[in-house]
Amino acid sequence: MKRAIRLAVLLAMTTSLTMPAAADEGRGKGHRKDRGDRHEQRERREHRDQRAWRAGCPPGLVRQNRACLPPGQVRRYDRDHRPHRGEVLRIGDYRPVDDLARYNLERRRGWNYYRDNDRIYRVDSDTRKVLAVLELIQAFSD
Repeated sequence: MKRAIRLAVLLAMTTSLTMPAAADEGRGKGHRKDRGDRHEQRERREHRDQRAWRAGCPPGLVRQNRACLPPGQVRRYDRDHRPHRGEVLRIGDYRPVDDLARYNLERRRGWNYYRDNDRIYRVDSDTRKVLAVLELIQAFSD
C-alpha cells in the first residue's frame, strides 16, 4: 500500500512539474500581450519635446492644440471670422454682384463676385473657393 501511495505522489509531482512546459503560449486570456510595449526614457523625452515646440505657450493650451489661443479668444475669432483666399464661400450669406463695371471688376468665365458690407469676393464658380478678397472704399460701399 505504501508503494502505491509513493507511486501516486511521484506521478502527481512529475505531472505538476511538466504541465507548465507543455502549456500553449496562446492561452492565458491575453495577460501577456502588452509586455513588449513599454515606453523607454528616450521615447518619453521625444514625445515631450514634440509638445514643447511652441515656446511661450502654456502646457494646457499645448495639449488642446488650439494654436496657443485661450478658449475665449477662439470664440471671438469664430464670431468675427470672414472668408480668406482658398476657403469655400457659403453663397447664401452674401449678395451677388451684378454690376461689374461699377466696381471696375474683370469679367471672366468661371468667376463670380459676391459682396458683404465692405468686401467683394472673387469666387470660382465650380469649387466656390475664394480666389481674391477686395476691400471696398467707404464711398463705394453703398
